[in-house]
Amino acid sequence: MNWTVEEVRQADQVAALEAAVNTFDKIDVKVGHVTVGQNDYAVYDDETLVGYMVLFPYLPNEYEVNALVHPDYRKQGVFTALFEAAKHDAKANGCEAFTFVIDRKSKDGKAVIDHIGAAYQFSEYNLVLKKAELFLKPNEVSLREATERRPSAHHHDAQ
Repeated sequence: MNWTVEEVRQADQVAALEAAVNTFDKIDVKVGHVTVGQNDYAVYDDETLVGYMVLFPYLPNEYEVNALVHPDYRKQGVFTALFEAAKHDAKANGCEAFTFVIDRKSKDGKAVIDHIGAAYQFSEYNLVLKKAELFLKPNEVSLREATERRPSAHHHDAQ
């Protein structure tokens, strides 16, 4: 199917698409709604946002790419339409390489990247602090006023 790539109409549509993808793929992807409308591409089926791609130029010649395709619209050329439009614009702006961000649990995401022949380069990890661990027992924490004086060293010299 031939899809038309256009500008994103509303940020909340991106949030809805993100939720659909996260639920279906059992992942937790956030594409950054703050950037909606900048370096991004959208595919609609009537009023429904079914595909979204955003480029982040972290180097002048290399862009990071995040893409979402609604589970009901996969394998229908949505990603290809987004990718071709993004590639065309990026090339015109001097971009030489794309770095795709994929959640390792996303089988479809990995399949798409394998299909276009992208090579694995590196992994990133999310570090999450659980709120429950913030509540330490009072005797595990000590507070003192900061001064310029260095704390006295405790000597444990062997006699």
